[in-house]
Amino acid sequence: MNAKVKTGALAALLLTAALLVFAIRTGRGLTLRDIDGVAHGTITNLEGDPTVLLFLGTTCPISNQYSPEITRMCDGLQATGGSCILVYPEPGLTREALKSHLDQYRLHFPAILDQNQALVQQMAAAITPEAVVLSKSGRALYQGR
Repeated sequence: MNAKVKTGALAALLLTAALLVFAIRTGRGLTLRDIDGVAHGTITNLEGDPTVLLFLGTTCPISNQYSPEITRMCDGLQATGGSCILVYPEPGLTREALKSHLDQYRLHFPAILDQNQALVQQMAAAITPEAVVLSKSGRALYQGR
């Protein structure tokens, strides 16, 4: 292989690696996979329109107190083609403990255990509860309480 081919191949490899790192860091390739292993699209290709990511905490009294309201709002959104995904950014939380919490508070929506807080960082979520409303293409339409 001559030097020009080697240089071109190395440049292509470096460009591919840089694009992959960019996709990972920006969350563009981040698949929203719930605790049952079901994929709900990626940040830039969501199933629902809109999709609401609700950042909650199992020990957050406000999150727990609002669970009936969360259920009412998410049921209504799903009836119109949207979707709600519950996100629990708790590093020590186990899948079993989260399932128990969901049962206790009667939350029957997809739930993501975001132990490494990748979604927290991607969405710049700062508090629980916090909602991020996303268009199908992943554009933030609203973020807040």
